[in-house]
Amino acid sequence: MTMPNRPLDRLLNRLSQKEHNPWAMLALGIVVGFLALTLVFKLSKPIIKSACVYILESDQDKGSGRQSRVATIEGATVTMGTMTKRIASVGNLKANASVTIRAEMPARIKELPFTEGGSVKAGQDIIRFEDADAQADMKQAEAQVLLAKADFDRVSKLHDQKIGSVKEFDKGKAELAMAEARLDGAKAKLDKTVIKAS
Repeated sequence: MTMPNRPLDRLLNRLSQKEHNPWAMLALGIVVGFLALTLVFKLSKPIIKSACVYILESDQDKGSGRQSRVATIEGATVTMGTMTKRIASVGNLKANASVTIRAEMPARIKELPFTEGGSVKAGQDIIRFEDADAQADMKQAEAQVLLAKADFDRVSKLHDQKIGSVKEFDKGKAELAMAEARLDGAKAKLDKTVIKAS
């Protein structure tokens, strides 16, 4: 009789002989049991999986209050493009540089003769206010100066000829000075209707 070369054949050969080694029997039982369990597990795996899916789906249909274990998946084709991100917010904006322009008299703005965000030169008009009243006051003051000047010229001629009184001469001179002061005030009021860059 030839001796087998493989260990399993040797083990089987010893078992077939009349002398039975208890350790060899135990080892053989463990190997055979492990192989049997592996075979049973591989054969029953699809059955167990189907049973688990069935149980999970039935739990979801019952509405037992548990979270759903079945996830819904949506798919889309990925494409190249531009993505914009918008953020809605509430806040205050503050300029890097600012100028406060204040009028010296109350009036309505008639014109803003400059471009917003552009530059202005010194002396250029920035704001023009309604100036109809100031123009009328200016014309009235000019007319009063002309009248006072004509009166003063007459009184001055009479004074030079020693016909007129000194009182009339002083009165004419004072009226001319007051008319010229009113004209200067009207010019100043008219100048305030325009704000210029400095």
